Amino acid sequence: MFNDRNVVVVVPARGGSKGIHKKNIVPLKGKPLIEYTLDIALKSSYVDEVIVSTDDLEIEAISKNNSVKVVKRPEALSTDNSLTIDAIKHVVEQTDLMNDRTILIVLQVTSPLRMLRHIEDSLKLFTSEYTSVIGVCEAEHTPYKMYKIFDNKLIDFISEDWRDAPRQTIPKVYRENGSIYVTDVNQILNHNSLRGNRPRPYIMGHSYSIDIDTKLDLKFAELMLEIEVMEI
Repeated sequence: MFNDRNVVVVVPARGGSKGIHKKNIVPLKGKPLIEYTLDIALKSSYVDEVIVSTDDLEIEAISKNNSVKVVKRPEALSTDNSLTIDAIKHVVEQTDLMNDRTILIVLQVTSPLRMLRHIEDSLKLFTSEYTSVIGVCEAEHTPYKMYKIFDNKLIDFISEDWRDAPRQTIPKVYRENGSIYVTDVNQILNHNSLRGNRPRPYIMGHSYSIDIDTKLDLKFAELMLEIEVMEI
């Protein structure tokens, strides 16, 4: 319970994947990837319930073995083109979460390096002024110095005014790191969005922002866990 509101973590975890076979349960230092997210979610004293949305029997078994509730996801919501928001709506509709007092924290399995304080600090940032809190990190490459190609020529993506600008003068930009989304049931059901029109940023370091999509990402996560070089 947080500020007299029910807090529910939803972990979307379908069985299929393109880059890595069975990505959501691929071993990371001998432990299924999904368990990194479940372990952190279950440690929070603010979280009242953790729910996994899946179509996969192995993911279901691992989740139940960790004392986590499972909502079986239909095949239509489990394809490569399925949207996360639709899976979250399905969870809400299949449980007793249809309550505008419920805060939802969506944690993606592919962000195994987030920590407990990231979940709890982002939850504390979620106030009535905002429709959501979104985990972000500073972009590794600025779009101000990027190009697009037109008619076989490089065209400045934003403006040539930034082409030779010193790095220190360029505005900082941020990208979603996919790690944490905090919102509520009303935003999900009535606005069909995890973000809404007033999202608040929760800035995280690059060390925690890895999003596993390829085998190279997986190797990098293994290295980070081994050397434990993490940012404050």
